[in-house]
Amino acid sequence: MLRNISQFLYSVGRQYGQQGRRVLDRFTAGLSRTPLPRVLIVLAAIALVLSLLPFVLMLILAAMLFRLSLHLMGVRRMQEARVQPQQRPSAYEAYDAQAGQQNKLRWHDQQR
Repeated sequence: MLRNISQFLYSVGRQYGQQGRRVLDRFTAGLSRTPLPRVLIVLAAIALVLSLLPFVLMLILAAMLFRLSLHLMGVRRMQEARVQPQQRPSAYEAYDAQAGQQNKLRWHDQQR
């Protein structure tokens, strides 16, 4: 059984090798028919894309970090602008707008 599996794997590998050789032969034949300036233009375009790709990714990352820092600064400012807990009126206090002062209320007074 092991011999059958190894023969099968050998035949599959041999077929893949033959296919790869055919593709490579077609590629080199097409490349030899292509004029040299066109090949150089294609290679320069590939090099340009490969060199610009990291730069574009870095710009995207920098923009995301900038937005994150703006968001964090905005959250910090909002936290600083919040009223401190001791300055907030409790549930038993109410602000009298006409008198301009805080009045202490009892729980049963609020129920009426």
